[in-house]
Amino acid sequence: MAEQAQKSDKDRRIISCLQCFKPQDMLPNHLLRVCMKDHTDEERKAEVERGKKSMKAWTLRGRTWDYNTMVKRYPDPDRLFWKT
Repeated sequence: MAEQAQKSDKDRRIISCLQCFKPQDMLPNHLLRVCMKDHTDEERKAEVERGKKSMKAWTLRGRTWDYNTMVKRYPDPDRLFWKT
């Protein structure tokens, strides 16, 4: 039981990779194996910090989306909303 409590104390936020724009559970491992495998440890650490700052800024802004930006990005109206 004590081990489970310690594991849950770790920060397990999903952070999007700013290289491939896919959400990652373990961004450092993803960068090491996929997007930045040919880069140095310092470059990968800097990218992880950049991803954390980006995610925090996105969270603090309230996770709002600009409808006009979405229309430009997804011109097909069926892709804008989930069908019920």
